[in-house]
Amino acid sequence: MRAFNNTLAAWGIIGIIVFIINDYLYYRTNTDQTFLEHIIIGWLIFISTALTLILFYKEKKK
Repeated sequence: MRAFNNTLAAWGIIGIIVFIINDYLYYRTNTDQTFLEHIIIGWLIFISTALTLILFYKEKKK
């Protein structure tokens, strides 16, 4: 079970990093991505990361 908790923690951290990279790429580089696409991608990353961290918290409480 400890390996599962470590995996969830790693995915949570990766999700936060990917969210930051998405913002960096949108604001610092010339991309063909529209603002709406940027927001949709950001929300999908945020939701999946939040769900991963909620699952991590529930598993840690057990």
